[in-house]
Amino acid sequence: MAGHPAVLPQVAASRGVPIDGTGLRAWIEPEGSVGKILVDLTEWPGSETVRRQLIAALARICGPTGSWRAEATVRSRVYWLKPFAAWTGVAGVHDLDDLRPADWLGPQGFVTFLATISTS
Repeated sequence: MAGHPAVLPQVAASRGVPIDGTGLRAWIEPEGSVGKILVDLTEWPGSETVRRQLIAALARICGPTGSWRAEATVRSRVYWLKPFAAWTGVAGVHDLDDLRPADWLGPQGFVTFLATISTS
């Protein structure tokens, strides 16, 4: 099944969050922060398509009109995205559009995956 990016990088960048040419790095400037947070997914697990979709989604939700504007929120959400990206690689998810409800709670789902990594 062919997918499409969650938000095209050019659109996200026009909302105030710069994304580099690879589509895998964004510079997020949270409210009240003295600098920008570089979110770099180039070396993260998971397909390149999924990682680009995650960056585009982050750029949108952390941008001026997004709801993740506080520095602590941005940092904690990015922290929890890495296990999600790892799970997409293990589960064979190559595009976020392909996710289904069973992918979250099934025996090979993300919730089960989180439980296994948190106990190891």
